[in-house]
Amino acid sequence: MVFLLVGVAVFYVWSHAQVVRVGMRLSELKKEQVRLTEERQRLKMEQISLLSLKRIETYASTKLGMVYPEPSVIRVVREP
Repeated sequence: MVFLLVGVAVFYVWSHAQVVRVGMRLSELKKEQVRLTEERQRLKMEQISLLSLKRIETYASTKLGMVYPEPSVIRVVREP
């Protein structure tokens, strides 16, 4: 009878420790999910900024020295 009670007590302690361990892991994963969601939002905003036509035009003109061509040098090529 004593062995049965000791066995039940050991199982109870083990199962309680497992519940606590899984609960802590769940808490860690929830924090990571929040962090990743925030990072995803930040990256989306960065993507929108980087793909902005105005930003690209400014970069092309200031950093690359590009200019719009004069209408006289534009040639339209039609597919035969």
